[in-house]
Amino acid sequence: MGGVERRANPPWSFTALARRAAGPLAWLAVGYTLFLVYYTHHPRPPLPAGAAAAGDKTLHFLAYGALAGFSGLAVAARGGWTWRVAARLVAFLAAFAVVDEATQPLFSRHADPLDWGFDCIGLAVGAAVVTAGVAVVRWWRESHARAE
Repeated sequence: MGGVERRANPPWSFTALARRAAGPLAWLAVGYTLFLVYYTHHPRPPLPAGAAAAGDKTLHFLAYGALAGFSGLAVAARGGWTWRVAARLVAFLAAFAVVDEATQPLFSRHADPLDWGFDCIGLAVGAAVVTAGVAVVRWWRESHARAE
């Protein structure tokens, strides 16, 4: 037959492993989102001002960075991860963060626009880490494909 022969990916190839991991990664992202909603809405005693306030912003940054990371990994494992996909994911999750922050007063929590700002910074960093990881994996796969 004319043309280029394409080999199927063996079951241990990165592509095959990533596709198999996509479902569990999606469930991890969903589970983490549910945990985040519970944690951000569960009534708690007020935090002391000062140093603890900086710690709260750090927690917002880390929590939403992890959300973008888990969600980004779930999407990237299915293939087709680009900066455009990352931007859409960050925009969607930033909208989710607004709703999350805005509904906290309904549960005796305090809504703070600065919290949302740190949520968004965390989302951007989490998506950037996934994007960098995908770029490294693509580079590695291409460099090893050329070596064969």
